[in-house]
Amino acid sequence: EAVPSGATFYTLRLVPGMDLVQEVRKFADENHLQAASVVSAVGSLSQANIRYADRSDGTLLKGVFEVIYFGGTIDAKKQHLHISIADENGKMVGGHLMKSGSVTRTTMEIVLMELNDVVYTREKCPLSTYNELVVRRRENASAPK
Repeated sequence: EAVPSGATFYTLRLVPGMDLVQEVRKFADENHLQAASVVSAVGSLSQANIRYADRSDGTLLKGVFEVIYFGGTIDAKKQHLHISIADENGKMVGGHLMKSGSVTRTTMEIVLMELNDVVYTREKCPLSTYNELVVRRRENASAPK
C-alpha cells in the first residue's frame, strides 16, 4: 500500500574528488533523514564502483564518465542507490552503487527529496530473500488528505 507524504527538497553540489555515496550518506546522517529519494542528478565521475546484476562484488571502473541516471532510496541507516554512466565513446553501463569508490570528476548536482510523513526501513522479504524497503507512517505525521 502506498503511503502519501509531504516532502522537503535539498540540492547538493559535490566538487571534484568527493565520493558520491559517502557524501550522500553524510548529508542524510547530518540531517537525520529517515526517508529520502534521489529525484534528479547530473554530473560526472572519474571512477565508479558498481555491482552488476546477480554479482556479489563491485567492479571499479576508472575513466571519464557522464552520469546518465542516479537514483534510489535512503533511510536512516542505509541507502539503495543505482547509477547508469556513459564513457567518452557513449558506451553505457550501470548497476548498484557500492558504499564507496565512486568519485566526482567535475561536479555532481543532486536533488534529494525527504518524505516528511514516512519512515523507510529494510526487512527480509520472504519472496526475494533480500532486505527490502518497508514504508511506515511517521508517528508525528499529519493525517493523510
